[in-house]
Amino acid sequence: MWWTCQTGASGTSVSFAVWWVSGGVAPVDGAAVARQLMVTIPYELADAKIAPPPTYHTYISYKNWLWVESGQWHTVSATESLRGATVTLIATPSYVEWTMGNGDAVSCVGPGREWLKGMPENAPTNCSYAYDEMEDPEGDTWTVSAQISYTLAWTCTGNCGGATSGDLGSQLAAAGDSTAITVYQRQTVVKKK
Repeated sequence: MWWTCQTGASGTSVSFAVWWVSGGVAPVDGAAVARQLMVTIPYELADAKIAPPPTYHTYISYKNWLWVESGQWHTVSATESLRGATVTLIATPSYVEWTMGNGDAVSCVGPGREWLKGMPENAPTNCSYAYDEMEDPEGDTWTVSAQISYTLAWTCTGNCGGATSGDLGSQLAAAGDSTAITVYQRQTVVKKK
């Protein structure tokens, strides 16, 4: 059986791909299969980490480190084979979306840098957040969560109709374990003589 697929158009010209399929098996639409794989791919559920940790506290305007474990920052994929074609969807992590509990969100490229005990206070990190106000004068406790955003690309080999690769944009995975942070206001004491 002969199959044809429009592969492009510009101005007054249209281009087509034409191919022969022995046995009359219909070609696979790689993009459609990849869209179905989007819901089955094993995305990482990011476990939010913060420093100072939940066992301590932070202050207004203090830079708090944010990160997800490096083991959660990796490419994931899913594959399906049907009618002589194999479609693979690859999800590559691109950034982490942080929800800070107070209505603010922050995005960081990469998993962030883990804070380790003994690091100097001015150690650099590429992912941090500072709370700038308090709602409760006695201190606020916020729940912080993280979600990894993946960039999606697919390939199709074998009995593929038309395109054999493409992009499906990005997908924000669900959050994993959240963490908490308590925020206080530093008090200044003025002593008069």
